[in-house]
Amino acid sequence: MLKTALKGIGYTIAVIFGLLILYCVLFAIGPNGKCIVCTTQTVTDTVTGIFEGGVHDVVFSLKHHKSYYINRGLENGLRLDSLNRQVLDKQVTISYASPSSHINHFEVDGKVIFSELKD
Repeated sequence: MLKTALKGIGYTIAVIFGLLILYCVLFAIGPNGKCIVCTTQTVTDTVTGIFEGGVHDVVFSLKHHKSYYINRGLENGLRLDSLNRQVLDKQVTISYASPSSHINHFEVDGKVIFSELKD
């Protein structure tokens, strides 16, 4: 009988925990798919290096700031050789989700190279 009662309590706790997790996920992602917990920051700097990092991420080293990355950029059509020709040693504007270094918008000379922002 005690085992059955403990099972019931454990099941109840698991359901409450699951609902709490679901609530947190729904709260963190707004109705338009944008993260409402993150803050978007923008930096303008010169690209000093471009390389693959993580799982097919495109990583940009900047002259006066830390590195930023496009998540799975190589899987989504970006190519390192093309990016090297387009942006290496050029001034770029990067918008990223703070506190991470995940790029959500990337421009060079006013031309959008990558964006996951919705209008």
